[in-house]
Amino acid sequence: MQVLVRSGKAWLDADGRWRSAPIPADATSNGTLSAAAFQQLARFVKDVRVKEHQVIQGQTVTTIGGEIDT
Repeated sequence: MQVLVRSGKAWLDADGRWRSAPIPADATSNGTLSAAAFQQLARFVKDVRVKEHQVIQGQTVTTIGGEIDT
C-alpha cells in the first residue's frame, strides 16, 4: 500500500489502483502531513522505497512507500 497526500487530499494505492481517501483536518498542514505526524510514525518505519515519475490523477509525482510496524 502507498499513501500520497497533496493539497489536502489523500490517495491510497492498493493492488495497483489509486483511490482517494479522507484525511483528518488536524493531521495536515498546507496539504501535507504535519511534522508531528511524521515524528510519531518515524520510530515504526522498517523500510522505505522511493518511486519517481508515478502518474496520479494525470500528474507526475514521486511516491515514497515503505513498511510501518505499529
